[in-house]
Amino acid sequence: MKSEIGIIEDNLSKYISHLIRGKYQRDCYMKEVANLEPGYAIGVSDYMMKLMFRRLYEPQKDRFGKKRASVHGVMILYREEKGGPILTEYHDTFSENDDTQNWFFSASCLQESANNLKSLHPQITSLTLWSDNGAHYKNSSLVIWLLQLEELTGIQLKRFSNFEAQKGKTKLDSHYATLKFALRQHMKEGINVLCGEDIVEGTKGRLRGTHVYPIEINRGAEPSAAKTLTGISQYGDFEYTGNGIVMRENTALGEGKLYTKALLNTLAKNNFTTTNASTGFDLNLAKQVPNLVPKVMKAKVTVTPNKMSNKAQNSENNSPRQCEECGKMFLRTGNLQRHKESKTCTSKSQSSSLAHKSASSALQITLSKIKEQSIRKEPEQVSGQKQKQLALELKGSAQRRVASKRKTVRFTDKQKEIMDRCFDSGAKKKSARYTPAQCQKEMERQIGPDNALKEAQIRAYFSRRRAKLSKEE
Repeated sequence: MKSEIGIIEDNLSKYISHLIRGKYQRDCYMKEVANLEPGYAIGVSDYMMKLMFRRLYEPQKDRFGKKRASVHGVMILYREEKGGPILTEYHDTFSENDDTQNWFFSASCLQESANNLKSLHPQITSLTLWSDNGAHYKNSSLVIWLLQLEELTGIQLKRFSNFEAQKGKTKLDSHYATLKFALRQHMKEGINVLCGEDIVEGTKGRLRGTHVYPIEINRGAEPSAAKTLTGISQYGDFEYTGNGIVMRENTALGEGKLYTKALLNTLAKNNFTTTNASTGFDLNLAKQVPNLVPKVMKAKVTVTPNKMSNKAQNSENNSPRQCEECGKMFLRTGNLQRHKESKTCTSKSQSSSLAHKSASSALQITLSKIKEQSIRKEPEQVSGQKQKQLALELKGSAQRRVASKRKTVRFTDKQKEIMDRCFDSGAKKKSARYTPAQCQKEMERQIGPDNALKEAQIRAYFSRRRAKLSKEE
């Protein structure tokens, strides 16, 4: 028993720490976004579910075993001027021929996205990268390769952080849904999406701040993977400095452990260079894509005291008027005056007063009966018949009328004979089984509609016969 309690306490402690880490990491991410400065950008990278090539109209059998494209996206957040709006830009790279989503695929996409970002925005010089903790991001090879990002792209990588498990949802995930919707709209125009060119054409001019282009992964330039860093599974934050990488368990929390460049190059065997990937990025077309600017919230209008008094006066003038006699409401004073001068007001008031008196008297009678019956009495003082009579009196008038008219119905021998014959024919042969509706029609044919029973009565009789047979068996 003690061991089970200990296991439960341990699991609960781990779950609580997981929630705290996720909350703290989200706060760090939002703080970085709020403190964005010109020349500094935040990148969030993630893979999209493989994009399926499809036709506008196709049978269901053609959906199986289809060709799919691997899509990698990077969301960039930046400011063009100090205190300006936060702009968002998406770089979606896809590969038709290579679907191996390992560290080298991620490195190739990150390098080309950073190169294209630098060509579009030369003022961006530093970057913080966020991603999930999937095996294609959180591995020794990619962490060591990112040391050369500044040399390859001209953008300095300050930090690479992995989101806590199940806590890495950002705008990039909703962007993928928008991308699919744009392709679906493209297909509704009668154009099939069967290759990479169709993906580019289907998203062109439909998405603000989005650049979609193909990428060719050069697998011939892929080096052998680096040796595993000791304890890398415990780290989720990697800060890149001039001496190497400072690794921490959580984002910017604690001093961390420094891994020097010499040690890291030894683990990578000094093989890591450029990925030699190529993309179909067109700088001239990319400059024509409109920026994705956040929506401006409408400012609340402050109401001055004079406006408030005018507003109160207008509401008072527009408030409805109530007749004191009958309680009827009117929007205009003239209508109320004409209503008071007419005879309908007095007649309605008299009828309403009589109805109120009758309702109050009925309510008093009912309450007195309930009060009388609420007094505890000995069981022998109130007989069973008296209790039924009291319960019937306390029911509503409609229920009391139905209850008093309810009578026990006895089936005639002819009705029983027809129902038994219908039931037995179905018991012997299932194809000759009678439903209650069919049995009712048979009864109407033999003894007439006036003597036929209802479907509910026949169904209940069949149920009793079935229960009796099951007991005998």
